[in-house]
Amino acid sequence: MRIRIGNTWLAAGGLEAASEVSINGEQVVDEVAFFRALARTVYARGNRRTQISFTVEREHGSLRAAEVFLLTHYGSLPTEGDVVFVCGEGTDTQNVALLGAVLEAMPQGIYRGRSTRVTYSVAGGIPTTDSIPDDEEIDEAVTRRDTVPIDQDATEVAVVFTNPMTGTPTVVANVVAPDGAEILTCQIEKGSVSSAGFTAKLSFPAPSDAYELSYVAIL
Repeated sequence: MRIRIGNTWLAAGGLEAASEVSINGEQVVDEVAFFRALARTVYARGNRRTQISFTVEREHGSLRAAEVFLLTHYGSLPTEGDVVFVCGEGTDTQNVALLGAVLEAMPQGIYRGRSTRVTYSVAGGIPTTDSIPDDEEIDEAVTRRDTVPIDQDATEVAVVFTNPMTGTPTVVANVVAPDGAEILTCQIEKGSVSSAGFTAKLSFPAPSDAYELSYVAIL
């Protein structure tokens, strides 16, 4: 599941997809105890509220990058906006929106070496599949997303951004395998990430040219 608030991706997908998604809801309820009634009468007053929490794990290029990300991440996030959940994968997807939502609390963050694990909580009204905000233009100054082909027998993929970024991003990448093919994984080469691009090392030589590298780079 991919999740964004406004034009900021909280869960960018691939290896950075949302996990441990949980949802809770409530509404205003009145109870009336009528004289000598067999039971109380309960009235639903509406004003429904939905709270959704989820966790995102990220792998960073260095210990320093992981620590800086964890300490500064909350300050870089919007406080409110329409939250869009992209459910499914590939061509089988559907968007669900929580309109006018808020980032309810500071995300709980934990880091272990170069990995960070952040839990988010958003709150709003009722999720809808009818009124989905148009995809907002992602700020090219802070985000790069693309899928590039992998040559047969390649052991690494060097990605060069069409437009360099203004700093060193956090990069998440995964290999998309053709149906029925052997699963191929990748790892970002240590020290290769820069404002101009990065290099992904493959777990073994690509068996064919039908594999692709999907990535997102976020400042």
